[in-house]
Amino acid sequence: MRYIDYYERALYNHILSSQQASRITLIPFFRLHDSCYTLYFGQSAPDEWQQKQQALAQKAQMEAKLMAQTLDSVQPGEQQPESDHFFKASKSEAGLNGNRHWRHAEDWFSYQLDAKGEPQPILRLTYFGLDAGRRFDILINDKRLAEVTLPADKGPTFYSVDYPIPADMLLDSTVPFRVKFVAKPGSIAGGLYEVRLLKSEPSSTQ
Repeated sequence: MRYIDYYERALYNHILSSQQASRITLIPFFRLHDSCYTLYFGQSAPDEWQQKQQALAQKAQMEAKLMAQTLDSVQPGEQQPESDHFFKASKSEAGLNGNRHWRHAEDWFSYQLDAKGEPQPILRLTYFGLDAGRRFDILINDKRLAEVTLPADKGPTFYSVDYPIPADMLLDSTVPFRVKFVAKPGSIAGGLYEVRLLKSEPSSTQ
């Protein structure tokens, strides 16, 4: 999750959930010169207000549950998150799809993740449906976790897939490990829009 996105959503949700939105204090623009700022004023008909509040509350609950289950995460294609996770690559590229960063490789790319003692974590990867047909391997400490062929039935949407990591692939779950994405000959590894490591709680593929 990009930090600025988090605060934007938090502010937006606060405004929409407040029955006293007219009491928001606005300040001169020049006072924000050293701050990150983006402000949205959503519009909705009176009869849609409760429905929108419920939807926002449900989304916030889902995000809080996901964060509680998350052990580690990387935003591929973003400089600081990749640096923090000791990014390495060969013949790799990064870019933007709308407002979402991605990374893929004609050869390979990898990150270091921390399971924080979880013996059988779940690796959740986020893809884009129009990358159909790409084939690559997922390696954990140079051992193959999965062979991936991206499906052709997703369309222009983002979707996530969970890959449980067996305990025997992490000899010591308190020590960070390396996840590597290796393209099959003539294909591409990725693109990946999010790499997330989760606790081994029951969860469904999105």
